[in-house]
Amino acid sequence: MAAHKFTKKDLKQDSFISSTEKALEFLQRNATAVGIGLLALVVLLVGGSYWQQSQEASRIEASYMLFQGQTFIDQGDFEGAVIPLRDCVEKHGGSEFGRYARVALVHALLGAGEVDEALAAADRYAAEIPADHPASTELALIRATALADAGRPAEAAAAMEALISADLPDNTYIQRSLRRVQWLREAGDHAAAVAVLQELRDAAAAGQITPIGTELERELERTRALMN
Repeated sequence: MAAHKFTKKDLKQDSFISSTEKALEFLQRNATAVGIGLLALVVLLVGGSYWQQSQEASRIEASYMLFQGQTFIDQGDFEGAVIPLRDCVEKHGGSEFGRYARVALVHALLGAGEVDEALAAADRYAAEIPADHPASTELALIRATALADAGRPAEAAAAMEALISADLPDNTYIQRSLRRVQWLREAGDHAAAVAVLQELRDAAAAGQITPIGTELERELERTRALMN
């Protein structure tokens, strides 16, 4: 049998060949548009990869700055801690590391004796950290300490009162309450200090918190003596 010779008509009847031919015609008619589309796709792919690498580099840099600042604080070098922590806040303020860097920076400023600057920073950062974020509570605690260091114990006691609630772990509840008592005494509000201590004693007697023991009784006696 003689071999069948494929004619142009036969080729056009083949669906695959026909589709390929149409595709080639489309590319020829739209070469510029297709080229731009492919170029845009390449740019998107390369850009996405670069963005991911950039994000990772930014995360590493922020974590290092925070670690460096915290290390200086642990070593008692508060002035040395200020620079990396401030850089972390300025460059990576919107990240998790940036939020904790704000807290550490206020701590460093307070440790360096820059009480007014620490308070100003704490007030500014309070609006930049979500209220339900753990860093928000840490910042509020340091702010209360800064108020006491600034010679404003009544405000410090009020700030601490806002950070005391029944759902706190016993140790935290007791520690914050005793710190509040200390500041109330410094403010000369001995009656309020006695009231807080009595509340602690009653809660311990009722089994609501872990008993504090003789320390609480000593604090009560000391505070009552100041009222006379």
